[in-house]
Amino acid sequence: MSETNQIALSGGDIYITHHHSDAFRVKSGTLLVYIIPYRNNEPGRKSFIYEAQKGEVIPGFAYKDMDYCNWRFCFSALETAEIDLIEEGSTKVLREKFAKKAGIKNYQQEGFEEGLVDQYRINIVTEDGFIKRSQRDRKTVSEAINEQIRNAFKKETISRNLDY
Repeated sequence: MSETNQIALSGGDIYITHHHSDAFRVKSGTLLVYIIPYRNNEPGRKSFIYEAQKGEVIPGFAYKDMDYCNWRFCFSALETAEIDLIEEGSTKVLREKFAKKAGIKNYQQEGFEEGLVDQYRINIVTEDGFIKRSQRDRKTVSEAINEQIRNAFKKETISRNLDY
């Protein structure tokens, strides 16, 4: 980050938000927004929640829950992105608009912060379910391919025996 509150991201660069009161304007590029938990200063698994385009403003997110887990936004560029940090720029209206655009399901009942944490948990369960289904499907497909190969060899063996 430069002294002028501009953040430039490219490739695998990331930026972790520090203050809930800040906001971020996407000056150029496409910004991927993730939620990431920190326990004992160690980052956990991040979960994607939103893709922001040039001109969009994203609220800051820095929250400590009742289990002393710190939650943050993690920004990453799709290719490259420039972001302007707007200190003290986050407002209730901005948070509500962002929550709606990002499809945060429980923000109205739980509030912005807890709504984001709930969304993270929903996303992780969904992602884990997809991974397990994919592994199960891969095993099923592998077994089916092996069965077809075995059947092909059986047919070939029968065919050779009939030729004699």
